[in-house]
Formats: sequence, structure tokens, C-alpha cells
Amino acid sequence: MDSECASQNCLLQKFEQKNFDESPDFISREIKALDNILNRKLIAIATKAGVEQVTVMHGWIIKYLYINRENDIFQKDIEAEFAIARSTVTSILKLMEKKNYIRRISIESDARLKK
Repeated sequence: MDSECASQNCLLQKFEQKNFDESPDFISREIKALDNILNRKLIAIATKAGVEQVTVMHGWIIKYLYINRENDIFQKDIEAEFAIARSTVTSILKLMEKKNYIRRISIESDARLKK
């Protein structure tokens, strides 16, 4: 990417100028490129805010928890919202708890459940 085209507006203009018939996988390459740009931007914002090593998934989960802060949220809710496997969510939540991004609280009626 040239230095004069670092802004999002310039990237959008380049995207709009593309011929979508260039190749069958053009859209998937462009989505991947956009994903990379968004990931770098989110990591830069988190680092600037003093939050190190936050993954994009951590950010999405934190946003989901914040939006739904008035409700009890359980692991199964996160599994359903993000369509990810139980084992994956377990690993993510354990790491987030270890880094003090979240706190999981046991439910009195069922110690297996944590909100």
C-alpha cells in the first residue's frame, strides 16, 4: 500500500474503483484485506487506551457484555451469539478472566453455571 493512501477514505475509493469481475475470489481477498485493516486499527486503539494483548474476539465479547449489562449472561449465550464451540468459549473466557477483563460469578442454585 502506498503511503499516500493510508486513510480509510482512500482505501474505500480504491475499493470502489476495482472491477469486481477481475477474478472469482476478488471479494474474499478484499474482505480479508479489510479484516486485516480493522484488526490493526482495533489493536492500535486498545494499545493507546492502555489495554495490551486484547484480541478482536475479546473486544466483541466485552461489547456484547456491555450492551447486555442489565441481563445475566452465561457462556451458552456467548456461544450462541458468536456461533463458536463450547470449548473455544471456555478457553477465551478463562483467558479473559485471568487478564482481569471479565469476572465470572457462580450461581447459588447451580455451581456449574457462571454468569
